Amino acid sequence: MQLIAPALLVNALDHFELRELLIEDLTLAPAEDTNSYAKWIMAFWLGSSITRNALLASFNKETLAVCPYLDWGYFCVLTIDRHLSLLQKDSQAYRILHRISASFFLHFNEHYTCLQQAPKVLFYPLIHGVGALSVIPDCSVEEKKIVMSAKILCVELLSQLMRWTQITPFMNPVTSTPLFTPRPFSIKHNRFNLKQHITELLTSSCMPLHPFSPQSFEIERVAMPTLSIYKFLLSGHDGVILEGLRIRQRQKHSDTTVLALVGQLQLEHGYIHQIQHTLPEFFNAEVVLINHRNFSLHASKRADTLGDIVLDVIAFAKHEVSRKKSLVLYGMCGGAGPMLFVAEHLMKHQIPFKIILDRFAESYSSFYDYKTINRRNHLVKQIRNEVSLCHFQHSPFLWLLLDVMAYWFVLLALCIVRIPSRFDSIVQQIPECDLLILQAKGPKTLQSPLCKSSDSRKCSSKLRAVFVDMMVHPEHELRNTVKDQRNQKKLVLKTLKRDALMLISCVTYDPGLECLFKRFRDFFDACLQCIANEKLTLTTSVETARPLDIHCLPLTFLGTRNHLPVSQFIYGFYAKPSMPSAHSINLLDSSVIESLIKRVEAHYCDKESEYSKQFSSFLNAFITRIKNNASFIGNLADRLAITSQHNLVCIIQELKDGAQPIRQIESESNFNQLSNQPG
Repeated sequence: MQLIAPALLVNALDHFELRELLIEDLTLAPAEDTNSYAKWIMAFWLGSSITRNALLASFNKETLAVCPYLDWGYFCVLTIDRHLSLLQKDSQAYRILHRISASFFLHFNEHYTCLQQAPKVLFYPLIHGVGALSVIPDCSVEEKKIVMSAKILCVELLSQLMRWTQITPFMNPVTSTPLFTPRPFSIKHNRFNLKQHITELLTSSCMPLHPFSPQSFEIERVAMPTLSIYKFLLSGHDGVILEGLRIRQRQKHSDTTVLALVGQLQLEHGYIHQIQHTLPEFFNAEVVLINHRNFSLHASKRADTLGDIVLDVIAFAKHEVSRKKSLVLYGMCGGAGPMLFVAEHLMKHQIPFKIILDRFAESYSSFYDYKTINRRNHLVKQIRNEVSLCHFQHSPFLWLLLDVMAYWFVLLALCIVRIPSRFDSIVQQIPECDLLILQAKGPKTLQSPLCKSSDSRKCSSKLRAVFVDMMVHPEHELRNTVKDQRNQKKLVLKTLKRDALMLISCVTYDPGLECLFKRFRDFFDACLQCIANEKLTLTTSVETARPLDIHCLPLTFLGTRNHLPVSQFIYGFYAKPSMPSAHSINLLDSSVIESLIKRVEAHYCDKESEYSKQFSSFLNAFITRIKNNASFIGNLADRLAITSQHNLVCIIQELKDGAQPIRQIESESNFNQLSNQPG
C-alpha cells in the first residue's frame, strides 16, 4: 500500500508550491489514522522539521526507537535540496541528484512498514545512488564540484548511519559540520565577505542555527487538535531555499496572513517556540514565521546585503498574494527594518498591505549612540541594585571614546551595505491607515528613589516609569518620525471633544440630543485612548521601585495603556469594517445641520435668541471640523467599531434620525398652509 501517488510525490520534489500542499495534507492526518505515523515522517523528510515534535508527542515510544534514523533521513534530503538549488533544472547534474532523492522517497512510500524492524533498509536507494556519483557525464566543472560536494556530505551521514548499531534515544548522531555551523554552503569556503558579516550582525547576531525546535510535549498535545502547523520551503529570487512556518486554526478559515519577522531570531529559537502556538488566535489570522537565507538550513548561501533579506520576505509576500490572502507585515525590533523595505517595495508595485512595527528605532545607528548606551547602563545599574557592569564607569573619557568609535563604526558598516541611515522617509510614505507603530513605554508613576545604601540621605519621590525599553531610547523611537502628525491629530480630537461638551451644555433640556453629543464626546475620548494604546506596557501590577525591561518580552505577554487586550487592538487595526466610517461622515450635510438648528430654535421659540446662535455656531464648527478630518477620524472609528467600543456610523445615523422629525413637521406645516390657501 502506498502513502501517496508516486507521480504526485516526484512532482512535489520539483515544485515547492505542490510540496507545501502535500506537507499540509500529510500533517493533517489524525493521529488515529492507521498510516498517520508514516505520513508524518514523510512530511518531516519533505522539509517540515516542526513535525518531528508532533511525532515525539504522539508516537513517543516508536519515534524514540528510530529517531536517529529519522534525523539522518532529514539531513540527507536537506543536503541534496541545498545542492539542487545551485543547479539549473534542465542540467544533467540536477537530474542526477533529483533522481536519487526521488528514489529514496518512492522506496519509503512503498516500504514504510520496514521502519521499525529494519530501518537501514529504507536508506539503500540513497546509498546506491550516492555511490554511483563517481562518473558524471555531460556536466561542467562547476556542476561536478557541486555534485561531488553533495556526495561527500551524504556519504559522511550514511556511513554514520550504517555504523549505528545501538540506539540511544537522546543522542544526536548527526555530526556533519557544514549543516550545524552558521556558515553557509559555498564552494569557496574560506572567502571573506565583509558585506556578509555586517548583514549577518544586523539580521541574525551571528547566533548558531538550530535544526529543530525545542521539544515541549505538553504544548504539542494541547495545540495539535486545534492547529495546523507545518514548515514549508520556498525559492528565493536567486533560487536559494527559504523556510516558512505556517500556523493556522483548523476549524477557522482566514483571508489574512501575518508575515512575521521576530527580532534577530531563527524560528526554531525557544523564544518563538513558546509563543508560536498562540499566534493564530492572537492575530485572528494565519501566521507565517519566516526563516530568511541567514536562518534557513536549506539555504545554499548567505545574504550579501540587507537587500537579499528584503527580497526573501518579498518572496513570501508574493506567495501569499498568489493564495488570495490579504497581507499584514509584522516586524519586531531587528525584524522591523527589513519589513519597512518590504513595505516600500509593495507600495511601488501597488500591492495592498498593513504593517505593524514593534519596538524599533528610527535608525540602526540609534541602538549604538551615546544617549542609548548611557541610559542602558544606568538602567542596568538600577535593575541590578546599583551594581555596574561597566568597567569604564570611572573613566568617562575612555568610555566616551569607545562609544564614539563604536557609533562611527556602525555608520561606516551601514554605508558599506548601503542601508539608509534613517527610516523616516519610508515611514512618511506609508498611508496612516496602513501603519501601526508600537512602543514599549509604561506610564510614569510616583516612585521612591533608588538609594545606594540604607544610610543614604532621604530624597523626595518623583515620577518614573516602571516598565521601560532598554534597547531603544525614547528620543530615538520610530514613533517619533510621525510625532508631529500624531500631535496634530490629538489636538483635533481634543478640540472636537471640547466642542461636544459645549453642544451638550446647549441641549441639556433635550435628553435625546444630550445623549447623542455625549456619545460623540466619549467617541473622541476613545480615539485619544486608541492613540495612547500604541504604547505597550505590562497589565500586571508590580511592586518594585526598580524599572523592568519589557523590550524582549513577546507581544502576546504585553498590554495596552488603557487595558484593551493587545490582540483586540491589533485586530481592530487591520480588519476590514463592513461599512467604512469615512463614508458615513460624508452624510453630515447642510440639511442635517439646518434641521438640528431648527429643532433647538423650536424649543426657544426665537431664532435670534443667544442660545440658538451659540448652538448654531458650535454645531457648524463641530461638523466642519469632523468633515475636514474625515480620513483619520474614519480610520480611528473603524478600529474602534471592530473592537466593539464605539460605532461612529451608528452615532451619525442616530443624529440624522434626530433631525428627521423636524423635517417631517416642517413638510406637514407647509402642506397645511398650502391646503388652507383659497382655490
